[in-house]
Amino acid sequence: MEEFLEALLLLGLLVLLVLGVVWLLRGLRGAPSLPNPFQGGSTLPSRLEALRRQAQVLEEEKRKRIEETVLAAWEAWGRGDRTQAEALAAKGEALLELMKGS
Repeated sequence: MEEFLEALLLLGLLVLLVLGVVWLLRGLRGAPSLPNPFQGGSTLPSRLEALRRQAQVLEEEKRKRIEETVLAAWEAWGRGDRTQAEALAAKGEALLELMKGS
């Protein structure tokens, strides 16, 4: 039983080591880092999803314009450009309000 627990502990340490190496290599390549859990949660994903859902009631041309903005925001967020993603989300929300009013 003791040998099993030692093997399990070593396996866990090996997994942590591999994850650490992958994380370091991603950082060296300039890939976007993982979200920092101490920064607080972002409302951006839920805002973009809500925006996409609300756009479904619009005419096709207007809906596509909103969806393009949402896609651009997702891409910016994926690149780690949170400022650009937030700006695009705000633009999409403003467009939605404008298009609902017309």
